[in-house]
Amino acid sequence: MLGLILLLTALAIWVDSSQRITITNPLNSQTLVDRNVATRLGLDLQGGLQVLLEADLPANTAIDAEAIAVARTIIENRTNALGVSENVIQVAGDRRIVGDFPGLEDSEAVLAILQRTGLLEFVDMGTSPVEEGTIIQTDYGQTSTSTSETSTPESATPTITPTQAAPTPTSTGTPESTATPGAEGPIIYHTAMTGAALKTVTVVRDPTTSAYEISFVLKTDSAQLFSDYTGSHVDQYLAIVLDKEVISVPIIKNQISDGQGVIQGKFTSNSANALAIQLRYGSLPVPLKIVETRIVGPTLGEDSLQKSLIAGIAGMIIVIMFMILYYRL
Repeated sequence: MLGLILLLTALAIWVDSSQRITITNPLNSQTLVDRNVATRLGLDLQGGLQVLLEADLPANTAIDAEAIAVARTIIENRTNALGVSENVIQVAGDRRIVGDFPGLEDSEAVLAILQRTGLLEFVDMGTSPVEEGTIIQTDYGQTSTSTSETSTPESATPTITPTQAAPTPTSTGTPESTATPGAEGPIIYHTAMTGAALKTVTVVRDPTTSAYEISFVLKTDSAQLFSDYTGSHVDQYLAIVLDKEVISVPIIKNQISDGQGVIQGKFTSNSANALAIQLRYGSLPVPLKIVETRIVGPTLGEDSLQKSLIAGIAGMIIVIMFMILYYRL
């Protein structure tokens, strides 16, 4: 009996200390078991970042529970795509989301991508583009109220070429700004298409300049609409707007008829990847703001772990002594 206990104990120690267990059939070398068994430590054991997000809407605004659930899923997908592992994203109440990121090192990248709504719009600028970084109003949705800083590419005048794609047309008409000369108030620009039309989004590098670019492909039903739009707006500017902030102002050089394209600009690796993730997983159905961030230390967890280890060793000794006395080994 004692031998069996020691064998099981040794097996448990081996499994706990292993990162991956692989068992193969010695007769044909076929893999029978291949499983990652690495111990997953939470915030209390290894520390990390905890973020509290809240719907960026008036307190008296009713928020659909399904919208919050979808927002949670999108945030989880975004952070997973950044390579943040073992994160836990949970809904807290009817308007809050809590994110735990154990062992997180690059907190800036996560914070930057968490609260961005991710609403992509392609906005007609005609022949009078605005500067990058400008917050504009469009006839699609509301002007973003978020004041968070995010990384935006410092591109000069990027271009959309025939091998590039774009988001969904929301109107078949000719987009124009609704500004009236001499009228008070901001210019309301027309959104020609949105990110809802994107099928795939990837980060690529220009084979000639090695510059980072965002390559995307339109859904089949949107490709023809985009072809018609670009064909009638050659040599005009089409602003790429994320959460109402102009991130680049490409000029349409040719009609784009194949539903594929790239966004060109002076992107860094991080900014291109962050933008691609936001476009890939869609916009948040509810605008979010960061209410609180906390750096959680592992002190409490280490103390609990140490006490548990001592208790386990003491229990093991008591069991062994009992077995020795009982069986008189």
